[in-house]
Amino acid sequence: MNELMLFSALSAQRTEAALLRGNAVTERFGLTLTPEQCGRLLERRVEALRETERIEPGEGILPKLAVALCDSPCVGPENWEEALGGLTELFYHFKGACGEHLGDDELLAALVRLYNGWAGGCADRIADLDGRAMLRFARTGRVGDNGE
Repeated sequence: MNELMLFSALSAQRTEAALLRGNAVTERFGLTLTPEQCGRLLERRVEALRETERIEPGEGILPKLAVALCDSPCVGPENWEEALGGLTELFYHFKGACGEHLGDDELLAALVRLYNGWAGGCADRIADLDGRAMLRFARTGRVGDNGE
């Protein structure tokens, strides 16, 4: 096994363990992940990283995203996994689109605010934004030039 594959396997194990530990927080909102759901989310994460040509050390963004999103009025047990997967993909997309202009925590907070507010729980609506719009929203709380 080459070093990159070993690194990826260890990172996936850490992320899955962190997601399962996060159930202690998210279950207060009726949201938990099974090991199978964690596996599917990790597959989406790997694909998003591959598509955006990024690597991610450690646990990555998924555990933080789960805690940040668990009190959302737009998620429930029926769409918890899909919401996490969709926002994970968007996170890596916008990390590339925004360059180093937004830190991980700043981008994560902006995504959650957009998802809960302007996008009304629709990750596809957020996907229609470009990097400039995301930067503007993160800095001003507004999506469009017209104050929307």
